[in-house]
Amino acid sequence: MSQRLFHCYRAFTGKEWPQATGSSSALSTMPAPSGRPGNSAGNSAPVSAASKEQTTLFSTGSKASPFSSFDTKNAAASGGLPQNGPRTWQARGKTDPVEVLRFLAHLSDPNHSVLLRALLDREHAARREELARRMEEARIRERFGLPDSLRATESTDALQLALPLPELSAGPSAYRLAEERLSWLRDESAVKFAEFRDKWRKRLAPSQLLPFLHRNQWIVKTDGGVTVAGKGSRKEAKMLYLQSLHDMASDAERQVSAISGHVFRLQGELAASWHKESITDDRSRLLPALESALREGETAIFKSVRLSLGDIAAETFMDRVNRWDKRIYASEEELFRGAAWPWYHPRYRSGFEGFLEAFADLAEAVTASMLTHYEIKWNLFLRGLSPGMPQRRPQPLSSGENIHA
Repeated sequence: MSQRLFHCYRAFTGKEWPQATGSSSALSTMPAPSGRPGNSAGNSAPVSAASKEQTTLFSTGSKASPFSSFDTKNAAASGGLPQNGPRTWQARGKTDPVEVLRFLAHLSDPNHSVLLRALLDREHAARREELARRMEEARIRERFGLPDSLRATESTDALQLALPLPELSAGPSAYRLAEERLSWLRDESAVKFAEFRDKWRKRLAPSQLLPFLHRNQWIVKTDGGVTVAGKGSRKEAKMLYLQSLHDMASDAERQVSAISGHVFRLQGELAASWHKESITDDRSRLLPALESALREGETAIFKSVRLSLGDIAAETFMDRVNRWDKRIYASEEELFRGAAWPWYHPRYRSGFEGFLEAFADLAEAVTASMLTHYEIKWNLFLRGLSPGMPQRRPQPLSSGENIHA
């Protein structure tokens, strides 16, 4: 997954990415991010979400949009994606193909897998019969003195029958729809999270939250200053979280949910448009069938991660904010700044605001990883299948632009 998501998770929780074995976290269902670790776990300052590299299950590298051009020539030259777009997972030196296949098998729907097997068997049988017929014709013509040039043509035709056809299952119209809508969703996500941060900075400001803590008797006087009520047990930390930060975390989850809803509805629209323009026979059904087999598993993973955000926020607060009975502050203002000390940084007015910024980074990184994944997924599928055979002459679009399907 995304390096940006890796950094944001580590900065917020102070922990490494959950492992697939022995973990109940929803994040353990997602592949761990690869590459160099970022900030150390001891650095509690939130990491800026905008500064981190964006990648997905299938990519590393450039932030450039994968929808830079609908061109299989560029795709072949860059190992599966346009040259100015992210590299595919096949380009990673440390990627284990067995792990990739295991993950894809985990996503796939068994019913669709049966369909894929049936389509492959039927297509293989039909192409084998046709190839045998064409080769038999070539032998007959050679027996009766067929010229070398015509025999060569027959051999080339027979070879092409044995290979997938170029531009198979390509969907230019669906490609343009994906590019337009996913770009709009990125902009919409940036706007929504900017509004979210602004709203909750105001609600967690000292003028708003400090009187609330007073009314709920969280601030008590002691010898030498003031401290937070209680000893800082896990139960008390949970109560402080519920009264101060729970609503903010729920609101962040709603922001992710809103963008996710748009993305999941878009999957159906893209699939319908793609099927309509690309499916002509069993062979052209293979790629759409593969996409359909994986779609439900993809959706389930991102949904489970989104639903886990609230639990991650609560558990992280209870794990990191505890045993505060020894923390004495000279004033109420100083207590307010340091009550959520793991997230306090001089650039924030308090640890509560630092918690907001770090959690917003994490929620926004989850959304960005989802959008990047689907951008690269549809870029990969909608180009269709091309084995690197000579391209046909490009056909002009209605807009006048030439593309290679």
